[in-house]
This record gives sequence, structure tokens and C-alpha cells, in this order.
Amino acid sequence: MEKKMKKLLALVLTFCMIMSQASMVTFATENEGEGSTTEKVMVNGDKTATELDENFNSDVTLTIP
Repeated sequence: MEKKMKKLLALVLTFCMIMSQASMVTFATENEGEGSTTEKVMVNGDKTATELDENFNSDVTLTIP
């Protein structure tokens, strides 16, 4: 009996997780309201980075024209 309850609980929790992810996808769309003047423009940039140091850090430079 205890094994059936564990399986049922796992099924219910799995269903809840799937439903919560589905609702996030619904709200992830961009909503452009009235009066929105934002334009999306693709900008090409150049990235340079130094070698990693002993702490696995690096300096990264991003150049945007």
C-alpha cells in the first residue's frame, strides 16, 4: 500500500511540475503595448579575451561599433 502511495505522489508532483512549466511558456511571449517605440536592431560586435589565470578568470573586452 505504501508503494502505491509513493507512486501516486510522484505522479501528482510530476503533473504539477509539467503544468507549472506550461504556464511559464504562456507568459514568456513579448507583449508590446500601445505607444511602444522600441526597435530591435542587430548589432555586430567584436569580443577579445585574455588567457585564463590560475583562478580561471579572464578579462573580456566587447567592442560595439
